[in-house]
Amino acid sequence: MTRNDDLALMFSGGKDSVAAFMRLGTADRPRWLVTTCNEDNARVAPHGTSIDLLRLQADRLGVPLVAIPLPESCDNATYLRRVAEGLSPLKREGLGRIAFGDLFLDDIRAFREAQCRDLDLAPVFPLWGEDTAAMAERLPREGLDARVCCVDTDRIDPVALGRRWTPRWLAAYAPEADPCGENGEFHTFVVDAPVFRAPITVRSGRTELSGGRFRMLDLRPA
Repeated sequence: MTRNDDLALMFSGGKDSVAAFMRLGTADRPRWLVTTCNEDNARVAPHGTSIDLLRLQADRLGVPLVAIPLPESCDNATYLRRVAEGLSPLKREGLGRIAFGDLFLDDIRAFREAQCRDLDLAPVFPLWGEDTAAMAERLPREGLDARVCCVDTDRIDPVALGRRWTPRWLAAYAPEADPCGENGEFHTFVVDAPVFRAPITVRSGRTELSGGRFRMLDLRPA
């Protein structure tokens, strides 16, 4: 008999996604990681991270990655339709719940909850309401190694790209930003964490400007 309460985690490869995985723990381990990516360049927006790197993370976590392709210019209707199509096979296999790494933005949560109602899935927010300054202190200390892969150049100097996300990084480059970048100030890619089987070694490639203000660093497997 097929279960209908299995859990998927929406996964970007960044610190919040991995922190959500850590918070869920072994008692409620996700059966799938689900990401969306640009169908033309196989990169996760707005991080700019390649799907190949996310597959390495999935391997380190021991959980399969499901990638849902989206067009370059994707409106909400197209996004919702593509995600519904991508999750349909998982629902047939027992998917009943989906977790998100959101922290405090009420409008984003309301959007997720409405999406889940339409999909007949239960939303899970394992990090909701966490103090972001406390997270920024705790997670690096616990061994989560996240590298900054995208910055909003209106708020953060692009020289900060490629550095490790730590309280020292925040003090030097983003003192006015939310410590977890929840307002879109920066994004990260996790190369190691207590839940990884082994670290991921990366090297920095070129940078690219997106949307006139978001500078993305092309991290590549070393």
